Amino acid sequence: SRPDPIFGRHRKKSPPPAMGDTKKKPSQMVAFFSGAVSGATEISVTMPLDTIKTQMQLNPKHGLTGTVQNVLAQKGPAGFYFGYSAMLSQVALKAAIRFWAYEQSKNALETWMHPVDDRNKINAISGVFAGVVEAAVWVTPTERLKIMRQREINSLNPRFNSLIGSVGIVVREQGVGSLFVGFPATAVRQGMAMGIRFALYDELKVMIAGQGNKPSPYQLLAAGCATGTISSLVNQPIDTAKSRLQAQDKGSIPRYKGLVNCIATMSREEGPLALYRGSLPRVARLTIGQGIIFASYDTIRELLTKALG
Repeated sequence: SRPDPIFGRHRKKSPPPAMGDTKKKPSQMVAFFSGAVSGATEISVTMPLDTIKTQMQLNPKHGLTGTVQNVLAQKGPAGFYFGYSAMLSQVALKAAIRFWAYEQSKNALETWMHPVDDRNKINAISGVFAGVVEAAVWVTPTERLKIMRQREINSLNPRFNSLIGSVGIVVREQGVGSLFVGFPATAVRQGMAMGIRFALYDELKVMIAGQGNKPSPYQLLAAGCATGTISSLVNQPIDTAKSRLQAQDKGSIPRYKGLVNCIATMSREEGPLALYRGSLPRVARLTIGQGIIFASYDTIRELLTKALG
């Protein structure tokens, strides 16, 4: 055993990472590009589930079946990809920022923490850091625009017709700060989710592939899916509250005054289960989506790192 650099206590050494996890560290551009491609792939597959989830959170009177029927009645099958261009840019750049920030934090922490014995701790801390960074830089404003756009799905004359046009309308009418409505909730959601996902992913790869074995693409997919399921169930109430907060217009008298107030008000007025509204499509989307993102990222990163020498 060896002393823990943070808590000072002795503990047994952690098992070595799965084969393939000790390869050459990816460059900043490789991490960024691999993240962008994996994010674009993920949202292209899972956007219908995200649309259903958001509509269920914004329209409490509709259940899963009613939401699907409403989207089809208003926009047809294309309605499930309502705002796709904005979502594609949002998710692709979000994943790029996430993996770039994660790799930077991980590399820095490994210079003063043990890269094997402290692997879980490094992964968790780096995941939280990546989640907060992506929330501050990109996720909050783009999620705000997504919510406002999807709020108009029943409108015959929607105002938010494009990403650039939506930015102009929001900034002109409500100010630049309105793009960051819901930032605390978004930062908590992203930091918690990424901390859980990155902490679990390496462990799950070892469990699925076996100690010392290189995980296959299908095993990477399975490990990623499991992280998506677990993290989405843990932070579902925060995601629901975030959607409600970001649907409010800045400058008007808000119904919800913050994350804690929103959760408390929803629990009191609609019951605790209201916080899990939209959880079925969200869990399905994140289970599939995180499997795609992690498996794609690992595969693309490995190929690019080899190709670039």
